[in-house]
Amino acid sequence: MTEQEKERWRVSDGRFFGLVLIGAALLFMLYMAVIWLPAMSAMFADFGGSLPWPTEMALSWYWLPAWIAVVLAMVFIALALEIRARLRTILLALALAISGGAMMGTLWAAYLPVFELAGAIEAD
Repeated sequence: MTEQEKERWRVSDGRFFGLVLIGAALLFMLYMAVIWLPAMSAMFADFGGSLPWPTEMALSWYWLPAWIAVVLAMVFIALALEIRARLRTILLALALAISGGAMMGTLWAAYLPVFELAGAIEAD
């Protein structure tokens, strides 16, 4: 491996911390997709009735895997291609922001029926 190739794969301390955060976000998203969302789906199936469309979309089989693929693609592009350091940093920051947004949106959509049910309860 030449010195130029080694330089391309070198990750600074700041980028390393970003990659750790992205990795943690991806692991949490994978946990949500494999364990948590199927449990939420089973619970909502017991309720019966229809779910709001954000909840149906978040509980679908493709929602989180699609976001995981987008984040992984951005990290791959940032690290594997010969691009400027500034663009690499921007791509990694966007990947972190997208993974955080996907997690927050999924959590909100999954709990939306619970929020609606709580709003329908009137205090005596």
